[in-house]
Amino acid sequence: DTIDVDLVDLRIERGRMAEDLSFTFNTELMGDYTHNSVIDAADLSMLASGWMDKDYAYELGPVTGEVPHFVPQVDGEYNLRDIMVFTRMWHWYYDRPQLLNLARVNLGDEIITELNESSITVTVPENTVAGQLAFQLSDNKLSVTLPEEKTGDMILLSHTETGLQQRVMDFAYLQDNGERNFVLPLEYGKSSSTITLSYALYGKNGVVIGQGIKTIDITPVPTDFSLNQNYPNPFNPTTQIEYGLSVDGKVKLTVYDLLGQEVRSLVSGLDQSAGYHNIMWDARDNKGLAVSAGVYIYRLAARGEDGQEFSRTKKMVLLK
Repeated sequence: DTIDVDLVDLRIERGRMAEDLSFTFNTELMGDYTHNSVIDAADLSMLASGWMDKDYAYELGPVTGEVPHFVPQVDGEYNLRDIMVFTRMWHWYYDRPQLLNLARVNLGDEIITELNESSITVTVPENTVAGQLAFQLSDNKLSVTLPEEKTGDMILLSHTETGLQQRVMDFAYLQDNGERNFVLPLEYGKSSSTITLSYALYGKNGVVIGQGIKTIDITPVPTDFSLNQNYPNPFNPTTQIEYGLSVDGKVKLTVYDLLGQEVRSLVSGLDQSAGYHNIMWDARDNKGLAVSAGVYIYRLAARGEDGQEFSRTKKMVLLK
């Protein structure tokens, strides 16, 4: 909200008229303890500090009215009503479409991230009172599931900007001990992707104890060697062939005709890393000449660094 003040018909000494003056004052948002018109983890840290120290200067509820135009009716104690007021104000702020500012200079305490096949674990320092984890995902096949919102021994709030591939969660602890980590389920496609994790950590009373950015690269690795059916099939004039390697190794991918004669060597004994790989065939032979329509066979032969061997063939159809 704003308050507008207009000063008109002003007279200065000797009766001379002065120009009219206008002023606009912004009222404060409930829960905006840092006075910056933003409701985030910095404010949450101050609420948590007041809660633990029994400092009722940060009390919020109960209230009357509708968000964000709350009128406080404080009762001299911290309870669920205070948390719910902050929660509603937080969601009101983040539910307005906005691009999160993930730029932070690395300083102070750091978070620890651990990536495994199906989740990412984020551990924050024990002296953390509150914090923010903001995620920027590189593509729409990548998904990080944030924990369900909760109150009790901690406050956890989360928001997703789906179209921008961004996630944000603010959290605060209402007691000095307890777990300081989050296990976040992870889903991704077959191509490599990246998570940019921006974080801010707060001690008591909104003091920043650490912040920074971590980049987490995700390279999907299949559990076994594989060779997929080409796509499209039938095709004209190009097709994609995808295969997966469970370990690093040497790879040969060759196209043959029905007589077993080599038509095109697509990958010739190269060292390749574990993961999913994709290559295109443009219906040309080793001399660069277009081949005739018909049925062709492609064969993958791989030998892993661990000595594991794999061989598989499939058919594809070229139409003209």
